[in-house]
Amino acid sequence: MKLFESLSRYQPQALGVLRIMTALQFIEHGSQKLFNLPVSADPHALSGLTMTAGI
Repeated sequence: MKLFESLSRYQPQALGVLRIMTALQFIEHGSQKLFNLPVSADPHALSGLTMTAGI
């Protein structure tokens, strides 16, 4: 298909953006679990299993 052929030149940039956004989400989730940053509305105490998984 002509549409996919014309979009294939943007594949490396799209893959890079996807990887960056995924990494930022992992970093945000990990920092929220370990350091409570940013502060969530419903904070939970870190149990041993949660702390081990976060590290």
